[in-house]
Amino acid sequence: MPNSGTAPDQCSVDNQVEPIPGDCKAFHRCRDGDWIRQPCSQGLLFDSAIYTCNFENLVNCIDTSAASHVQQ
Repeated sequence: MPNSGTAPDQCSVDNQVEPIPGDCKAFHRCRDGDWIRQPCSQGLLFDSAIYTCNFENLVNCIDTSAASHVQQ
């Protein structure tokens, strides 16, 4: 599983997704043994309840990334 959003560990299941703690606008996806940071499309946030990006108003996430400090 990736760690805190910086320098993730390696992964073993391609296309597995994991949330990035404190970053609601992106997630990690396993690709060829490495975690790759992938942003959600504009207007969407990563929903850790369903492990995919979802409409902002449906996601309960606190974004502590440098770009935003607002509870979504």
